[in-house]
Amino acid sequence: MQQGQGPDRQASGQGDAFERLISIVHALALILTPFSRRDFGSRSFRSAGLAVLYVIGFASVSASSPVFSFLWLWLLAVATQRLRTSQHARKGIVVHSGYDGFPWFGWKLCRGRSEESAYKAEAGFWLLASILALLIDPPFGLFLLIAAVGLLAFESYKRELDKKMLADMRDARIEQNHRAAQFRDAGPF
Repeated sequence: MQQGQGPDRQASGQGDAFERLISIVHALALILTPFSRRDFGSRSFRSAGLAVLYVIGFASVSASSPVFSFLWLWLLAVATQRLRTSQHARKGIVVHSGYDGFPWFGWKLCRGRSEESAYKAEAGFWLLASILALLIDPPFGLFLLIAAVGLLAFESYKRELDKKMLADMRDARIEQNHRAAQFRDAGPF
C-alpha cells in the first residue's frame, strides 16, 4: 500500500455498503428531479427502479392516495425526460451519460446566477414544498420531505465528490510538473 492511502474499502465491504447508500439517496433524489430538471444523461435514471419501490412501498404503508397519484405523474415525467434525452441524442446533442439534469426550475428561482446556485435553490424549494404539504396531507408531505432530504444529501455528495476530483487533478498536475522538472534537470540519458 502506498503512503497516504487508507485501508482498502472494497476489502472491508465498506465500499459496497457506501455505494448502496448512495444508490438509495440517488433514488430518493430521482423522485423529485424529473419535475424540476431537464436534459438528463442517458444513465441518469439508473436508480429509477429503487425510486419506484420506495414510492410503492411508502404508498402501501401510508395508504396515501396522493402518493399513488404521484407515482403515475412521476412515471409520466420520467418517460417524458427519457424521450427528451433520446431525441437530443438523435440530434447530436451530447451530455455526460451520468448527468442528473439541468435544474431549470432552480435556475428560474435564483435568476440564473450559476448552476450550483440553481441546485441549491431547487433543493430549498422541494424542502419548503414538502413542509407545506405536511400541513395539508401529512403522509404525502412526509413522502416529499424524505425525497427532498435525499435530493439535498445527493447534491451535497456530488459537490464533495467534485471538490475531491478537483484536488486530485491539481495534485496530479503538481506531481507531473515535479517529474518533468526532475527529467529536465537530469539531462539526457
